[in-house]
Amino acid sequence: MSTTTHPPHAQEANMHLLRQAGISITLPRLELLRVLQEAGKALTAHQIYRCHLDAGHDVPLSTIYVNLKRLEDTGIIHRIRLDNDSKSLYCVSTDASPVRLVCKQCGQLLWVNDPRIALLLEQVCQDKGYALQGYGVTLEANCQTCAPGHLPS
Repeated sequence: MSTTTHPPHAQEANMHLLRQAGISITLPRLELLRVLQEAGKALTAHQIYRCHLDAGHDVPLSTIYVNLKRLEDTGIIHRIRLDNDSKSLYCVSTDASPVRLVCKQCGQLLWVNDPRIALLLEQVCQDKGYALQGYGVTLEANCQTCAPGHLPS
């Protein structure tokens, strides 16, 4: 039996989320969601796997990947592709801005709500003869902690 400190209401909310998505409620999926929610940043599959092991859950890495794919397909989590698809980070989906700022070193994730971005993208589309229907942007950078010498004080 798990000795996780995950609040019961959060686990119930995750169970409801899985039910709404029409997928089975399994311990690996609940644990995966818990890890992502508690991390406070986007994680790689291997980081999620390490968190499972640290919590005493012996879940094969292949199970992590299968569940990440399933949760991504249902929109419960986002997959953020970095380095020309050679690295992926995962985070729980939110109704936040479609613009994400991700630290390439530590995976810290920041949702950017800046109306100038939407205006610029709309203008670029209009200039090219397109009508913007939606967008998702991932900006890759190094956060202040990972690259303190490169940021203004």
